Amino acid sequence: MVKSNVFLSVLLLVVFLVNASIQFDRWTYLKYVNTPNTLVTGTGYSYSRLYIKTGNTMVFIIKNNVIQTTFETSNDFSNVVYYDILPDIGFSVSKGDVSYTITNPALSDEGIVAAYTPVFSKVAFKNANTIPGPEGSLVYGGDNMAAFIYNMPYYLSIWDRATQGVKSNSFEIPQTPTNLICDWNVTTQKCFVVCQGKFLTYQVQNLSPPDLILNLDTSDVVVRSKSAINSVQQIIYYCVEDSVSGSVFLEARSYLGDVLFKRILGSLSINIKCLDVKVDANEGQVFVLTAVGGLYSYDFMGNNPYAVLMGPSTVSLELISFASINYLALFYTNTISVYRYYGACKESCLGAGTCSYGVCTCNEAYKNSFCGDYPVIDTIAVELQENGTLVWTISGDFPAVEENKSMMVSIYSIFPTESMTGPYNSTTITIKPTYFIKDGILEVEINDKSSAYPNPSETLYPVASIDSYVQDGKIIYFIGENFANIYQYTFTIESTVFQAQRINNTFISIESVDFPPQATLGYNATTTIDTIQLQLRPFIDFHSDPSSDNGETIEISGYFFGESPYVYIDDKKIPVVNGEFVLPIGIYPTAILGNGLVNITFTLEYPEPTISNVVHVSDDLLKLTGSNFGNDPYAIGITLSGYTLDIQTLDHSTGELNIYLVQGVYKGLLTLEVKDQSASHIVNLKPVLESITPTKPTYDGQVITITGKYLKDAIITHKSNQVSTNLQCTQVSTEKVTCQIIEGTGSFNLTATSLRLEQSDTDLESNTLTSEYTIKPTPSPTPSSTPSTTPSTPSTSSSSSSSVEEPNSSNTLSINMINICILISFLLLMIN
Repeated sequence: MVKSNVFLSVLLLVVFLVNASIQFDRWTYLKYVNTPNTLVTGTGYSYSRLYIKTGNTMVFIIKNNVIQTTFETSNDFSNVVYYDILPDIGFSVSKGDVSYTITNPALSDEGIVAAYTPVFSKVAFKNANTIPGPEGSLVYGGDNMAAFIYNMPYYLSIWDRATQGVKSNSFEIPQTPTNLICDWNVTTQKCFVVCQGKFLTYQVQNLSPPDLILNLDTSDVVVRSKSAINSVQQIIYYCVEDSVSGSVFLEARSYLGDVLFKRILGSLSINIKCLDVKVDANEGQVFVLTAVGGLYSYDFMGNNPYAVLMGPSTVSLELISFASINYLALFYTNTISVYRYYGACKESCLGAGTCSYGVCTCNEAYKNSFCGDYPVIDTIAVELQENGTLVWTISGDFPAVEENKSMMVSIYSIFPTESMTGPYNSTTITIKPTYFIKDGILEVEINDKSSAYPNPSETLYPVASIDSYVQDGKIIYFIGENFANIYQYTFTIESTVFQAQRINNTFISIESVDFPPQATLGYNATTTIDTIQLQLRPFIDFHSDPSSDNGETIEISGYFFGESPYVYIDDKKIPVVNGEFVLPIGIYPTAILGNGLVNITFTLEYPEPTISNVVHVSDDLLKLTGSNFGNDPYAIGITLSGYTLDIQTLDHSTGELNIYLVQGVYKGLLTLEVKDQSASHIVNLKPVLESITPTKPTYDGQVITITGKYLKDAIITHKSNQVSTNLQCTQVSTEKVTCQIIEGTGSFNLTATSLRLEQSDTDLESNTLTSEYTIKPTPSPTPSSTPSTTPSTPSTSSSSSSSVEEPNSSNTLSINMINICILISFLLLMIN
């Protein structure tokens, strides 16, 4: 099982290294030495022993919750061993102020050891078995303060050297703390405590209890047991073991508790455990040591990974900077291995500069970010702007341009070649190409050193595509995307090539007179966008209009007519030959033009219909004479004074319509409508008298009812004994009027006159209706009591001797005067 776990660890490390893509070795192995002593972990603290470096090798011992100070002597140490690793640097397990001491030997539970050097500033100790508690319960702040967690319940406490006193925060840490780390920078002075589910931040200062300023729930049950702090970037790094997911990972948090990144290190299932975390104080590189898994390093933001497989007996690591050289020491059970390591910068600055927080400081000028003298192309972002301009943003690592040198971006092929320049800085070059070059190679040249883009040039030109098309008359718009303005678009119909015009990034257009069933759209004569099936509507550029409804030849021309165009007129198919078709007799305001694929409707504009005359030829019939109203009586609408009339017959050759009159109609405006066009004419109707009621009016005059047709506004004239009188009448309907007839005897005639509505028209008089008065009764003679035997003597008076009643001249004059007044009033009304 152990071998299997080691194998899996090696496999994970190989994957890590492949993904890291390291091109320059960041670590250089120097040497290792064997030690007869069994070493223990060089970091970690306990509740029972507290060790603080105070300028000399001073040991503080916690007994009964009181910090006691003792100064150790050399006699207290055993197994002092000095290991000569390099001529200029030594590592020793020692007692006292011995240079370069970096770890401590194993001691008994009763032993108390502090090893201090000015170079490493390191305190080491051995946990006591008598008081349980996690490692990481103590951090020290130089000569003045120390922070620690002691006993249960757990509180954060501060020891102050000036008072030799301990001050604690009253907040009870809810779970067993797994790590304590502090930033003793005078502008910060914060301590951070973690336990399962909590991230706690305390503000600390001399002579005061620590102040809890952040109590953050992490919503997890992971164990953060090893840590390191970067006070410059204010980042805390934890090696985290997560039993739920089974993973081990490096976690970075800000001082506010925000998670900045996580990097997976391995799996708990193959016994990978957190051993140590260190931070390079100069350049920010963070190191994580795990059991079985190995040693990993990242820059301060978790990038630029690097890893080396360690053995399962690795217990701790130390970082040493000596004479501007960085060393890394790995401590095994009985072995110390020493490496020289370089900064976590790209290519480790090629060994030609120093790295600090991911930035190379090169030894020479005019270098790129990792001290190389050549351009490096990482990516090229292609953007098609709204105006169709193609922009290449070349990202990479570019040296500064030397004096009398230049920067040039080229696309070269067999032919042609385009060389371009544009704005640039150390990481970005912006280019706007002006040509499309297929199968070309992009190259960036700076200071006579060049690098080629590894991808083919097709990736630099967005691929144009067609989704659909829209026809607007004779113009076809192709809708798609990536229509850059550097492309020269072509439109091929069979073997004929047309030039297309770009409208914007999603539209290009073509104007064509041919009729393509399909067409191929491409650009630059080498690249085909797509072949698309087209169903184009005919587009009429011109057609003549008919001059009458008599039928004639119509000219028509336009685009996309096809080889055999035709016109439909009322479902009758009429061929278009040489740009002409024959229009039949009638009125056809709309027609259909087809090209075999798509039909369109177009309009024909006819002259307006005309009415030259309307004659009332019989009681129920009008005759209309006119033109341009077609030959379909069902398409013609006739109205007179608001009444709809039916057509009896239509003779297109003579332009005559016979129109039925209907009950209730009267004189007025006649309107003819045909196919959304109209004509009108004023029509006077001849009245018709049919009967009177009573048929024989009384001799002394009475109101009679006259029945007939077209009587609206008609003047009724009474004629008797050669005397004509216009009667006083009341209109009941167009077929009935009531009139006051004058007294009289014998027969009389009635007529109706319809006065003209236009000056050019004539008055129309009806038929004559004859009737008679009832006979006036003759009074019976009065009988004499004594019959006279003497015959009567005739009167000599003319009045008494006449047997005929003479008309009253006074009455006749009055009637004539009334008729004259009525006529004058009617004439005045007509004039107005």
